[in-house]
Amino acid sequence: MRERLPDVRQSLTHKFIIHSDPPTKFYVTAGLFENGSPGEVFVTMEDMESGIHGLMNIIAILISLCLQSGVPLEKLIEKLSWQSFAPQGFTDDPEIKYANSMPDAIIRWMEQRFSPKKAETL
Repeated sequence: MRERLPDVRQSLTHKFIIHSDPPTKFYVTAGLFENGSPGEVFVTMEDMESGIHGLMNIIAILISLCLQSGVPLEKLIEKLSWQSFAPQGFTDDPEIKYANSMPDAIIRWMEQRFSPKKAETL
């Protein structure tokens, strides 16, 4: 059963720059359930072709639906991390030094911020 987020909710936004050719700049926003776990993802991009923009919008919707439908974040991390395709490159993020793709950067950021396994090691 799908659990929707409340109309008013907290969120966390992260700015990414992938130093590809040309550089890829985008923002990832995670909307949070009242317990602080992520329940939705939005990707805002600058200067990207419509095909990549559309694909990233669909990926964000699918991640959101999975999270709202009870798919554990760990399962999404397992399936989406390290997927490699353009644009890819070094980032300014000290925890994610190299992004293999935009979905890789997004899900690894979510892992760093929201994964219970990561929280245990911090």
